[in-house]
Amino acid sequence: MIEIRCPRCKQYWYSNEDNGRVRLCSRCVDYVRQKRRARGEIDIVFLFGLAIALFFDLLLMLLTALMPTVFGKIAMILAMVKFVGGIIVLRFSQGVEGWYNPHVGRWGLLMMLSALILGAGCGALMGLRL
Repeated sequence: MIEIRCPRCKQYWYSNEDNGRVRLCSRCVDYVRQKRRARGEIDIVFLFGLAIALFFDLLLMLLTALMPTVFGKIAMILAMVKFVGGIIVLRFSQGVEGWYNPHVGRWGLLMMLSALILGAGCGALMGLRL
């Protein structure tokens, strides 16, 4: 039996074979494999929400380019409402303990980013300057 020290958790474990390389213990190997699997997950619902937000922002910008007097004010009001709603969602994504929940907070960030894109795009199309 050969005593081996795991470089990750610093625990000693024993093995019958000595191949001269650094090896993790079985717990750390399982943990690393589980983390590697979890990294590849894609959130389809969030990507679908992102696509819908982008589509409607671009559609409203197109309508603003065609008829700025009609859709310009609507786009700017919608951008302000989305930005305030994103701030509220982002604020309440922090629980009672104050920990940030990324699964809820990313929707608030998506709303805020969508509002900024919509406001900047429609503002540029309407001729607003800073």
